[in-house]
Amino acid sequence: MLKEVFVTARAETEIFGRVMEKDTVAAMPWHMVVSNNPLHYAISVPKEHFLAELIEKGKCFIVHFMPRSMEEKRDACLQNNGKFLDKFLQAGFRRVEASRVDAPRIRNALGYLECELLEKVEHGNHYLFIGKVVEKVGEKPLLEQWAIS
Repeated sequence: MLKEVFVTARAETEIFGRVMEKDTVAAMPWHMVVSNNPLHYAISVPKEHFLAELIEKGKCFIVHFMPRSMEEKRDACLQNNGKFLDKFLQAGFRRVEASRVDAPRIRNALGYLECELLEKVEHGNHYLFIGKVVEKVGEKPLLEQWAIS
């Protein structure tokens, strides 16, 4: 399994003077459980990253745990800004709608956490987004590997 997680979000944003709904996906290396009861999960996102804008506006995000075979897709997600490109298409991901939050989910993830945004904390050049996990899917050994119970 990759150490990075893939994070997705959706929100309305302005692009070249037009307001439109956008999705994005990004690989994030800094993530962790911050509480097991209730289950809260945190991701660290660079302030200038388009993902940060969408999480802040959309108030939710989804964390995906992916197999090591997805390394090439991770590299595709790191290369361009999702504001101007469809990163799902660029990486070859198939999107499906989440069950509990308004964000796209990556089909065929090993597991995922649908999170409602609880808090955004500024730390230097990053935001720490803390989400309340409202849906968790994955086999028990996978989730336990990340200390998710």
